[in-house]
Order: sequence, then structure tokens, then C-alpha cells
Amino acid sequence: MERTRHQVGSMRARPAVALAMIAVVGIVLTGCADTRPTSMGAEATITNQAKKTITRLAYEKCGASADGWAPLAAPAIRPNQTIKLDLPPGCIDLNAFYDDGKLAGSQRGISTNFPFSWELQ
Repeated sequence: MERTRHQVGSMRARPAVALAMIAVVGIVLTGCADTRPTSMGAEATITNQAKKTITRLAYEKCGASADGWAPLAAPAIRPNQTIKLDLPPGCIDLNAFYDDGKLAGSQRGISTNFPFSWELQ
């Protein structure tokens, strides 16, 4: 009888041990995962040293037609303010505009494989 109880007890423990091992493996794998979306390029640091607020950033893929410009999600950049944002992947051209719609600055051929820094004056 003793042997049967031992076998039954160890059978009950096996699912609990297996579940604990699965949980540990899941935690370890989650810790190694890159949580950044794969569609991001590099991080950009943009500083506005001008006396006017920059209200819009637009980008297009390098070599795209003139009508390929798309808005880049970014907050307004007040004078003497620096923001950080993620750029789309690949090579891009970037324009910054003041509130009145005038061009504040332009950058061409930005490789988003590397961090990017831009100071507008």
C-alpha cells in the first residue's frame, strides 16, 4: 500500500512541477524579447533653437516623388526645446515647418540605422 500512495502522490506533483517549469521558461523568454516594434528606425533628437515654434514634421522615403510626404507624429517643438522621437525605418528625407507653414529646415538622406540629431536655428 505504501508504494501505491507514493506513486499517486508523485503523479499529483508532476503537473504542478511541469506548470512551474513552463512558467519559468515563459518568464525567461519574455525577459529576452525585444518589445520595440520591428517597424521603427532610429531614435531622433530634434532641438529647436529658432525663435518660432515648429509645429509639423514631414518625411518621405529617399528618392520618392514630391507628393510622397507624410506627417511624422511629433509634438510641437517650442523655442529652446528638445524632443526625442522614433523615425520610420530605412532612408528618409525630413522637413520641419513653423506654425505659419514656412519651412524651418530640411534634412536629406537620413539613414535611420543610426541615432539622428538635428538642431534647427
